[in-house]
Amino acid sequence: MKDSNRTKAEIISELDELRRRVADLEAEQEECSLKLSEEKFFRVFRSSPDWIAISSLFEGRFIDVNDAFLRHTGYSRNEVIGHTSAELGLWVDPRDREKTVKLLLEQGEIRDHETKFRMKSGEILTMQRSSELIDYGGEKCMLSITRDITERKKSEERIQNLNAELQQRISELTEANIDLDAFTATVSHDLKTPLTVIGGFSRVLMKAHSDNLDAAGKELLNEIQTYVGRMEKLINDLLAFSRSGRQKMNISRVDMENLARTVLGELRELYVGRAVEVIIQPLPPAYADYALIHQVFVNLLLNAFKFTRQRENAVIEVACLEDKNEATYYVRDNGVGFDAKNQEGLFGTFHQLHGTQQFGGTGVGLSIVKRIVERHGGRVWAEGKVDEGATFFFTLPKGKEGDAIP
Repeated sequence: MKDSNRTKAEIISELDELRRRVADLEAEQEECSLKLSEEKFFRVFRSSPDWIAISSLFEGRFIDVNDAFLRHTGYSRNEVIGHTSAELGLWVDPRDREKTVKLLLEQGEIRDHETKFRMKSGEILTMQRSSELIDYGGEKCMLSITRDITERKKSEERIQNLNAELQQRISELTEANIDLDAFTATVSHDLKTPLTVIGGFSRVLMKAHSDNLDAAGKELLNEIQTYVGRMEKLINDLLAFSRSGRQKMNISRVDMENLARTVLGELRELYVGRAVEVIIQPLPPAYADYALIHQVFVNLLLNAFKFTRQRENAVIEVACLEDKNEATYYVRDNGVGFDAKNQEGLFGTFHQLHGTQQFGGTGVGLSIVKRIVERHGGRVWAEGKVDEGATFFFTLPKGKEGDAIP
C-alpha cells in the first residue's frame, strides 16, 4: 500500500514538473515571438523609405526616429533624440500637432492626414501622415509614419491649373464660335439682298436690252451673272456651315444605305447625261442626326461627281469598314485625286486643292463635313494620289437612339 502511495506521489510530482516545463516553454515561445516581432518592427523601422518617428504624445519629445526621418529633415540623430518637434520648429502650423493629439486621444489612430513640415534647411514640404497611439515604456506615445507628397501635390496643382486654363479656353472658343456663326449668318443674310438685285438687273438687261448691246457687253453681263451665281453658292455654303455648328441634333437610327441611295437619286438629276457608275455597298445603320448626315453624303458625293468629270469611265464607291467601337464609312472615286502633301488643310474652310475655274465650288463643303462628323464624336480624313482618285473617310461611334451628343 505504501509502495502504491509513493508511486502516486511520484507521478503527481512528475506531472507538476511537466507543467512547469510547459509553462517555461510557453514563456520562452512568447518571449521569442515578441523578440521576432520587435526585430521585424525595427527592420521595417530602419529600412522604410518613409520617415517613422516615436515621440511622447503631449510634449512631442522624440524617442526614436529612423534614417529616412534624418535624410528628409536634414537633422542628425543627436539633434533630434530627446528634443521636441517645437524646438526643431518642425510643424509649420503648431495647431496641426494639437489637432493630431486630440484625434489620437479620441480615436486611437489617424490615417493619411496632410500637413506641412519645415526641414532644417527651411524648405517646407507637404507630407501625408498616419499616426497611432501606443504605450512605450509606460508613457503615452505617438508612432507616426510620414510620406513626402510634395511633388505629387505640385503635379496635382499643375493639372488643376491646366484643367482650369483648358476650361477657360474652351469657354472662350465656344463664345468665339457662337459669335463667328452669328456674324457669318448675319453677313450672309445681308449680302443676299444686293446680290439678288444685281442678278435681277443683269438678267433684265440681257433680256430687255440685248439688242442694244454688242458682243462685249453681252459677255460682261454673262460674267456678272456667273459671279453672282458663285457668290450666291458661297453664301448658301456659309449659311450651311453656320447651321452645321448650331443646329440641334436629333439622334435616331439612320439607314445609311438607304440614305446614300436617296442622296444619289437627288444628285443624278443634276448630272443628267453623265455616265457615272456608282456602287453602294451594304452599309450598317448608324445612330445619328438624319439631316446632318444627309448633308455629309451630299457634300462627299458632290465632290466625287465633280472631280470625276474628266473621266470617261467614272466610278464612285460608297462602302464601310466596321469594328466593335465605330463604323468607318467612305466615298471613293477614280477622279483627279490630290497630292498627299497638300491634304493637311483639306477640311479647312475655303480650302481648295483644285482651281475654281476648273472644277467650281467654294471650298466650304468639306469643312461642313468635318464639323458635322466631329459633332457626332467621329473623325474625318482623306487619302489620294494625283490622277489616281481619292477616298474620303468619316467615322461614327456605335451608339443608340437618344444618346446625348452635344
